[in-house]
Amino acid sequence: MDNTLLPHLLRTEYDLARPVPPGTVFGTLAPEEEMRAAEGLGELPYPPVSTHHEGLAFDAARGELRAKVWGKVFLAEDGIRFAPTWNISEDRMLLTLEVDAQDCLGQEVTEERLRESLPPLLANLDLDPQPLREALEQSRKAGGFVFVALLRGLFPEPGIDGRLNLLLRQEQRVGTLREDGSMDYRERGGLRFVNQGDALAELHPPVPGTPGFDILGEAVPPREPREAKVRIGKNVEAAQGRDGVTLFTAAIKGIFHFRNDTLEVSELLEINGDVDLATGNIRARQGGVHVKGAVRSGCVIEAQGDVIVEGLIEDADITAGGLVVSGGVLMSGRNRIVAAGNVAAKFFQNAEVQAGGDVVAQLEITHSKIVAGGDVSVVGARGIIRGGHIISGGNITAHILGNEARGATIVEIRPANREEQELIDQRAGLTEELERMDTALGSEEPMTALMAAPEEDRRILVELIKARGRLQGEIRALDVQILEARHVLRERLAALRVQALRRVFSGVEVVIMGKRLSVTADMEASRFRRDADSRKIIID
Repeated sequence: MDNTLLPHLLRTEYDLARPVPPGTVFGTLAPEEEMRAAEGLGELPYPPVSTHHEGLAFDAARGELRAKVWGKVFLAEDGIRFAPTWNISEDRMLLTLEVDAQDCLGQEVTEERLRESLPPLLANLDLDPQPLREALEQSRKAGGFVFVALLRGLFPEPGIDGRLNLLLRQEQRVGTLREDGSMDYRERGGLRFVNQGDALAELHPPVPGTPGFDILGEAVPPREPREAKVRIGKNVEAAQGRDGVTLFTAAIKGIFHFRNDTLEVSELLEINGDVDLATGNIRARQGGVHVKGAVRSGCVIEAQGDVIVEGLIEDADITAGGLVVSGGVLMSGRNRIVAAGNVAAKFFQNAEVQAGGDVVAQLEITHSKIVAGGDVSVVGARGIIRGGHIISGGNITAHILGNEARGATIVEIRPANREEQELIDQRAGLTEELERMDTALGSEEPMTALMAAPEEDRRILVELIKARGRLQGEIRALDVQILEARHVLRERLAALRVQALRRVFSGVEVVIMGKRLSVTADMEASRFRRDADSRKIIID
């Protein structure tokens, strides 16, 4: 509040813009009617003295206010407050003082007067007098308050968190495009072939920090460094090295992965040519499949791990517990690719793809139905999405959306909220259990039923009532978590975009969480997003 209103609350002879020395009765409360008559003070309680009055003594009988320490008087929303000019930070790492060379009585403020009124907690401290002297001199020259730091603690030196150093770097790329237009799959970055004994990663342990000291000389412990999150998956061996470093190596020849904090080498079945009538369908009960040729029409590959096809996938069904990478996907709409991880290819034509992760194309996605848990992107310089229906749990990015034929191209962002669904399923299970308990307890109030029950049944009823209360508490906690999950989804949705880096043709339909926008005229580079306030699709 405005300090100019203080005279309507407090009768004083002193200049309360200056600090009040300890022991000074610096004012007497004005009568309530005078306070009520002043504009802007009608909401204050009477007596208008804040309960937050550290360093202030209030004599209610006399209406007097007396300073117990050096401090400043000011008006807050709940009344008159008093702020000590000596201030120790909450963490006790900093001692500060607001210095004025003159007090509210018009008397000179000296170093000796300030030292005589040190807070009891600081009485035994050996303060350097120089900063205080310099601050008093500055105040005399400036004619007002000067803020000075008199003592600082020594902050602890934080420890170093444990870290995992991957010796085989992974990048999110489809591969390296050769000059002849083919793909070099051994340079794709996101897929690393390893031999038995190859070093995969090093786990460095945490390094403890050094304690600090607060202004009172008490030790301040450093933050405990965190262990790096890492789990050893299949076909990985660990060995202790120097300085507590753990070295992880491949136990077999295969493909290296690091996902969900887990190091793993998946087994790999190699097919040196095509998968066709000569090889028959491939069903790998463990590990992945590496096809050095193509997968021909009508064939099936099923693998617990990754499926890597250096040639084309032609009208074939592919199911992978990991990722799928191919030289190209050429289908007629009757077959599909299902992968728990990413799916990447040079192009997709008339394909049906369902991916738990990202779907990445080098050149084009044409007349295809794509459902991806992550992003969908066409990364080449002329990358295009034309025709079909793209559903992404993340961003959708291409240089061109649609084509000159203005055929229907639907690009849709539909992020899945798996966490919310899991919580809802848990709640449904608990609700069913609660309903069974309610049936067992009957329609009466639990306590009424307990009092009316025979002695031999009361112990069972008590346990039922306790269990019922625990269930109700768990359901309430799940309700809070469901709301939090929905909030997280809204924040995530606000950051998602459908993006055309060069052009959008008319005929494209953009759908974001059920909201639809039809592009009726060709557009240059554009980004589409869902506005959280209007819940409409906005074009940037």
